[in-house]
Amino acid sequence: MDCNLYPCMILHNFEITDYSTAKVKLEKFFSDNPTIDYDPYGWGNNYKLQNKNMDSWNDETEAELAAKRHTVNTWVFYEKNHSIMKKMAEFCKARNIQLVLITTPCWHSYYDRINAEQLSKMYELTSLFQKEYNLPYLDYLKDSRFSADDFFDSNHLSDVGAIKFTKILNHDIRSLKNGKQ
Repeated sequence: MDCNLYPCMILHNFEITDYSTAKVKLEKFFSDNPTIDYDPYGWGNNYKLQNKNMDSWNDETEAELAAKRHTVNTWVFYEKNHSIMKKMAEFCKARNIQLVLITTPCWHSYYDRINAEQLSKMYELTSLFQKEYNLPYLDYLKDSRFSADDFFDSNHLSDVGAIKFTKILNHDIRSLKNGKQ
C-alpha cells in the first residue's frame, strides 16, 4: 500500500492477532501470478456494489464464517501487537502527531457473531491506549448510519459505503482537530 512499514507490521501479525490472515495475504502477493485486488492507497477494487451477490451477502452463514475466520485461536501475538501499538503511540507522541483509534463499521450479521472475548480484549486494549496516551476513539462498529447497500458483505464496505465512511471519518477527524468532539 505504498508504505514501507506495512510489510513489517503484517509480518508481525498486526492484523488483530490473526496470523493466518496475514500469511494468506503474503502468499497471494508473492505468488507467481499475484492477484492485486487493491489500489496503491489500499482501496479494495473487488467490493463494488454492482458486483454484490444479492442472494447471499446477508446470509447468516457468510457472516458466521467471516467472524470465525477473524477469531483468534491463540493469544500468542497479543503482547507483540501491544508492543507495536505502544511504539506507534510513542512515535506519534514524540512528533506531536494526533493518533486516532478507529473501529470500522460492520453489518449486524457479522458483529452479532464476533467472539465476545476477543471483542472485549479489543475494547480493553483500546481503553488502555485512550487513557495512557489521551487518544480519541471513533467506534463505528454498530453505526446505524450504514445501510445494506453500504456493505459488500457482512464485514466489508462496498464502494458506496467506503465513500460514505470516508466522508463521515473525514468530518469526525476535522471535528477532533477543531475540538468539537
